[in-house]
Amino acid sequence: FDLDNFKYLNDTYGHDFGDEVLVTAANTVKAAAHPKDRVFRWGGEEILILHKGSLSQAKEIAENARKTIEQIPMQHEYETVHFTATVGVACYEQGLSYMDMFRRVDANLYKGKNNGKNQVVG
Repeated sequence: FDLDNFKYLNDTYGHDFGDEVLVTAANTVKAAAHPKDRVFRWGGEEILILHKGSLSQAKEIAENARKTIEQIPMQHEYETVHFTATVGVACYEQGLSYMDMFRRVDANLYKGKNNGKNQVVG
């Protein structure tokens, strides 16, 4: 998960608000994940789920979290702000290094970013 336009949120509403958005997104992703999944902050505004299951299950989890995120109203002073996330999904295959798997996730993430954001690609 990479939060869309996060730099804009930080620059426009301040870093404290950006931190609130990040915590809210992380909690939303964690709530969407299965109990045995592992959820991590991965970089600045990226959140990673390690899910042991099928690609279709992972995409379903990601889509559920993405849909929830886009509907969350965040209050900044007198303004309601919404935010979105783009998600890259990839499946581990026997013999594939973890770095190669993360590269696949990143490639899918950037496909989503370049294709309009606020979507799951995998």
